[in-house]
Amino acid sequence: MASTKKSEKSDKGVKATMRQVGQLYRYTVKEDKYLPLWLTLGFVGTVVVGVLFCFIVHANVAFWILLMLMFVMLALLVDTIILTRDADRVAYKRMDGTPGASSAVLSSINKGGFTFPQEPVWMDKRTHAMIWRGTGRTGIYLVGEGDRAMLEQEMNREEHAIRRAVPGSDIPIYRIFVGNGKNQVPLSKLRNTVIRHKVVMTKVELDQLNGRLTSLQGKQMRVPRGVDPRRMKVNSRMMRRHTN
Repeated sequence: MASTKKSEKSDKGVKATMRQVGQLYRYTVKEDKYLPLWLTLGFVGTVVVGVLFCFIVHANVAFWILLMLMFVMLALLVDTIILTRDADRVAYKRMDGTPGASSAVLSSINKGGFTFPQEPVWMDKRTHAMIWRGTGRTGIYLVGEGDRAMLEQEMNREEHAIRRAVPGSDIPIYRIFVGNGKNQVPLSKLRNTVIRHKVVMTKVELDQLNGRLTSLQGKQMRVPRGVDPRRMKVNSRMMRRHTN
């Protein structure tokens, strides 16, 4: 009876995975009409390499069959990588330039103790320029979207407030300007830009820092109507591939 329940759960898990893959494919192929070609080339190319390898290796038929099964599994893995990379690129392309897109990327960072509230700590309602403040064991982050001159002025104020909250601290404060211009970080590179820094705090020290910054949370502002970063979905599995 127990084995039957386990089998049913396994079947449901497989069906759920296949359904997710199908949704990801339909989502991506709308933007990239060449996706079926890349998937076909990836699968066939890997299998062809396997066939050639079998001809090179002098072994019995049973061993060749095992090799081909292994290369078929490898071909499926190659297709998975192609699909998820393309889906990742499409997701960033759709979000790029949308006010609040940085929040969707920042909220997907779930390692290293990083914490980025979805609501910005500052926002210009006219231009939708925004600043988010986040923390991690690597330091404090101020991430901004919009006009750089305006952002720098507000980041100066925010950093001054942070220094008052943690007087005498040498915790680094990183400023990141999201965009496609000079000295800006493209949305697709935001995640890696945040997590690449050296760890400078323990978990206990990070908790203490977050406690000190709690007093500043009241200054956070709500995102304007029509701008909802929570509706922006980022393929977190794909973005984690660069950091594992």
